[in-house]
Amino acid sequence: MCSSDLEQELLDMVEVLTVFGKKTPPAPRAEKLEALAGLVAKDDFTKYEPYFVQHLLPIVLARMADKPAVAKAAKTVGDAFFAKAAIQAFPGVAPILFAEMTTEAKWQAKVGALEWLNVYMGRIVEMDRDLLSACLPMLIPAITDVLFDTKQAVADAGDVAINTAMKGVTNRDLEPFVGEDRKSTRLNSSHSQDL
Repeated sequence: MCSSDLEQELLDMVEVLTVFGKKTPPAPRAEKLEALAGLVAKDDFTKYEPYFVQHLLPIVLARMADKPAVAKAAKTVGDAFFAKAAIQAFPGVAPILFAEMTTEAKWQAKVGALEWLNVYMGRIVEMDRDLLSACLPMLIPAITDVLFDTKQAVADAGDVAINTAMKGVTNRDLEPFVGEDRKSTRLNSSHSQDL
């Protein structure tokens, strides 16, 4: 398959994946997501990774809140992508995940975004802990916002993600206090909600 054919296939996927509603059958979206999972799994996917991140990743995240078959296919695509996504792309990919962690997002998309963020951060801790450390100022506020979500699955996923993010603390003087700081953040926020 030549690159122009693949580019056209990706464009077709965007078109099908963005058309949805109560009366729109889920099968075409699930099929396109399954095809996309096959493309992501290929060795030469790195050529198309920037296009995927910019145009398809936000759609895949939104499809996590779709019908069960579509959500399952979207999860397969996300799992495949975040298992091999370029580490250096993290500062550009994280805001796309944060967009699905807002109060307006559906809870299934929030959980998906948090789980994929956690996988991605876990890989970064192993490969480039300093990158995670440099990204903490953008990570902490985004993750902290979901720690108190009314949906327990979201709050639990946020708790796991904040623990992983804190592995990016590289200041040896602060490392002993990271666990305590996270607990106090959670306590302070729960008390402020009571007021």
